[in-house]
Amino acid sequence: MKYKGEKYVMKTLQYRLKTSTRLTRYFNSMYSESHIWLNAGIRARKAGLTVFDTNKIATICQTIPQAWVRGAIREGHKIEGCTHVRYGRKVYPLFSNVPLGKKSKGTTVYFPRCNIPFKLQKGRLPNTSQSYKIVDVTNTTDKERQFELHVTIREHVPDRVATGVHAGIDMGGKHTLVVGKSDGSIAMLTLREKDTIRNIARMQKKMSRCKLHSRKWRNLHDTLNSIYRKLGNRQKDKLRKFSKKLMRQCDRIIMEGMNLRTMTTKGPGQTPKNRTMRQSHCGEAREHISQQYLRYNVEYTEINPKNTSKQCCMCGSLNT
Repeated sequence: MKYKGEKYVMKTLQYRLKTSTRLTRYFNSMYSESHIWLNAGIRARKAGLTVFDTNKIATICQTIPQAWVRGAIREGHKIEGCTHVRYGRKVYPLFSNVPLGKKSKGTTVYFPRCNIPFKLQKGRLPNTSQSYKIVDVTNTTDKERQFELHVTIREHVPDRVATGVHAGIDMGGKHTLVVGKSDGSIAMLTLREKDTIRNIARMQKKMSRCKLHSRKWRNLHDTLNSIYRKLGNRQKDKLRKFSKKLMRQCDRIIMEGMNLRTMTTKGPGQTPKNRTMRQSHCGEAREHISQQYLRYNVEYTEINPKNTSKQCCMCGSLNT
C-alpha cells in the first residue's frame, strides 16, 4: 500500500472508556438500530449487490448518523458465511467509516449526535484518524458494562535496512513454528504449555465430582476461567514478541500455505495428534505474521509445501 509515494499501513489503537450511565444509554440506543443495518449488509451480500448499491439505503435513515449506517452495511457485507446476526451479541460493535470529530482531543471523545463528552481511562487520542468504532467488552465478572474505543490510523512504514537474512517457517507438530534462517540459525516458538494443560485437566476432574452450581463447583469454575485467561495472555505475548523479533531480523519470510483443517482427521489413534494441533495454535500464529509483515516492510510469501522436504534447494530435483 502506498500513499503519495510512501508506504503506510492501517493500525488500530484501543482505548478503554470510563464507565458511565450516559455511555451505556448512548450505546444501547445506537446499537439496536445499527444492528438492523448490519443485517441489511448481509442480505445485500447474499443478493449479489455491491457495497455502493447498499450505501443508497443510508439516505433514508434519520434516527442515527449516516456514518454509522454506512459502516454497519459495509461490515455486514464483509461477513462471509453468515445469514443473519443475532441481536445482543457483543462481537458486533457500532461501526463507523468516518474519523472522530474535531472536538475529540486528548482524553475527551465526542460522538455524532451527542454533545456529551466521554473520557478515556488511559492514553491520549491520536492527532488524525481514519475511522473508529465502539466495542462492548463486558465480561461476566465485571460489575458494570465496559466499552472500548477502537481508532484506525494510518501509520508510515520507514525504509528498511537490509539484513540479507531469509527465513523459512515450518508449522505444526510439537512446536507451533520452527524457523530456519539463511545464516544457519534456528528459532522455535512453542505455545503449547504441558504443565498448564495438566493443571486444567486436574481442575476439570475435580469439577466433575462436585454438584453442579454448588459453592465448590463455582469456585473451581472461576479458577479455571482465570487459568484460561492467563494462558491466553501468555500465548499472545509470546507470539507478538517472537514475530516482532523475526520481522526485524529477516528481509524475507517464506511460510507453508497448507490447509490446517485437513491436518486434523477422524480415525483410530488420531485424537492425540488432533489435540496437539489445536493446542499449538498454528493458525493464529500464521495469521498474526501475515498481518504484521507490512508494518516492518518485509517480503512475505506462502508456498505449496508439497515435496519441499524432498526437493533439492540447488537443482530442484527430487530424491537426490
